[in-house]
Formats: sequence, structure tokens, C-alpha cells
Amino acid sequence: MFLRISMFALFLLLSVGQTYAAPPTRTITDMAGRQVQVPRYIRRVVTAGGTPAINAFIVALGRADLIVNGLPQPMRGRWKLQQLFVPAANGPVVSGMGPSWTPDLEALRALPHDLVLVDNEQTARMLERRGFTAFCLLWKGPDSVPATMQVLGDLLNRRDQAAAYERYYRKNLERVRAEVGALPETQRPRALFCRLEPLSLPMVSTARMLIERSGGRYAAVGTLPADHATISLETLLVWNPDILFVWSPEDLKRAYTDQRFASLRAVKQRRVFAMPMGLHPWSNYTPEQAPGILWMAKMLYPDRFHQMSPSEETRAFYRQFCGKQLSCQQISTILQGS
Repeated sequence: MFLRISMFALFLLLSVGQTYAAPPTRTITDMAGRQVQVPRYIRRVVTAGGTPAINAFIVALGRADLIVNGLPQPMRGRWKLQQLFVPAANGPVVSGMGPSWTPDLEALRALPHDLVLVDNEQTARMLERRGFTAFCLLWKGPDSVPATMQVLGDLLNRRDQAAAYERYYRKNLERVRAEVGALPETQRPRALFCRLEPLSLPMVSTARMLIERSGGRYAAVGTLPADHATISLETLLVWNPDILFVWSPEDLKRAYTDQRFASLRAVKQRRVFAMPMGLHPWSNYTPEQAPGILWMAKMLYPDRFHQMSPSEETRAFYRQFCGKQLSCQQISTILQGS
């Protein structure tokens, strides 16, 4: 009799446990509006599109340990900071280079993972048709960076970290508005982000947003694509920006030594700056846009932001969101765009 009662009690306990056990999967809407069924607890992710950018978001959420793939080989030089933060940065490669980031299906199948993160809807749907669980992250406008942190924070169960980032991002915007928000357009410097070799405008939409949110005016005129635009020297000379942000230290040197650029106002006034380079260029789709807004405001308005230290702001950002205390040399390398 006692045995029958004990077995019945055990059955009830097991039934209750099964009734209230968390389901093994959940459904989350990605940034392309797709309903994606994902594991409740994600332990391994592959970043198979926009790899360095998506890695940066995961690092800023404190979960670099989830990434199981490496960067494409040609990116391992300039994107060297990823090797400090992402344990698998030199691991298996699962896609080609940007901007297409074509996934290597065989490499994906060979690498155990719970989820594939990509940066466009077309790739996500292609992978879905081939049996992969693919989740899309997208640049969709000025607030895409905090929105991406929120979506990924939900996906990776890092909601508090995503909320902290949102507060930090908004605080930086408010700091800039408090200093220069009341300035009329005519008193705002005209700025441009440019690649000098080959001559082009990289990441047009993000660069425009950063310049404008940092208190500047975007110097380019006319209709431009959202991503990259090839321009002529004549066009650059006509735009003639007050301040020129360039892609790399090599471009910075080129601006001051190549006579083609000697007549530019920014060159004459020694106001050419290499864009900082951390986990990703600060001009691009990356959570580093948040300190990037303060850095750019300092370059645009050095007198108004004379008390703001880019080095200390950089140190604080990577410590709070990426979990590492960077050395003075590492911070200098980031801010020099090296």
C-alpha cells in the first residue's frame, strides 16, 4: 500500500514538473519582421553576415563567449581588437567578405551552433530554406543601434545590459544637445566622412547620422545611396567640407601629402581626423557609435567640449559594456583609427 502511494506521489511530482517546465524554444521577431523560433537558452551563435559588426553587439552585451566562428582572414589585421574580446576570432570562417557576406553552407553545417545571425533578410530566408535557424539584424535608421541592442538583449537574455546601453546612448545625445542644440544651422561646421583611396563615401547613412547627432552639418549635397557612394575629386572639392573624417591613418596622411586635396578647407585648417577603429569602425553599424558621438562632437567643437576626454570616455565604454580595462596604448590605437 505504501509503495503504491509513494509511486502515485512521484507521478504527481513529475507531472507538476512537466506542467511548469519552461518550453525548450520561444518565438522572437527579428529586425526584418520574421517570426523565428529559437532555443530558450542560446549557447552557440554563428555570425555569418556582417560578422565584425554583429560580433561588436554581442561583445557589448557581455556574451562574446557565445560566438563560435572567426573573422574572414583578410579582416584579422585591422580588426585586431576583436581578437582581444572574442575568444573565437581566429576560429572557423563561415562566410565570405562584405558587402555580400556569402555564407559557406558546408562550413555552417560543420560547426555546431544554435543560431545563425546575419545582416540582411535575403540571406536569412535563404538559410531558413536550407534548414538553418537564421535571425536577421538590420540597419534601418538613426535608432538602429540601440534597437539592435534591445533585440539581441532579448534574444540572448541580456535585457538589463541592453537597457543600460540605451540609457548611456541617450545620455550622450543629451550631452551634445545641451552644448550645441541651440546653434543655428549656419553656425554648425560642415563635415564629411570620406575614403580617399579609392575616393568614396563609406556608410553614408550612418556617417550622416553621426555627424548630425554630433552637432554638425553633413557636407554632401544631393541624393546618395544608404551604403557606399563613389565620388569624383571635383565633387569633393565643390563640397569643400570644414572638417573631414577619413577612413584610416593612411587616409589621414594622404590628405596632408597628396596635392589633389591641398585646397580643401579642412586640409588647410588642419581639421582632418581618422575615424576611430575598435571592434568595428565607429562610423559603422556598431554599439561604438555611442562613444563615437561624443568623440565626433569634440572634433567638431573642441572649445565647447574642452573638458570631455575622449580617452576616458573610451576607457569607460569598453569597461562597462565589453568587460575589459584597456591600456593607454590600446585606447590610443582605437582613437587613432589604427
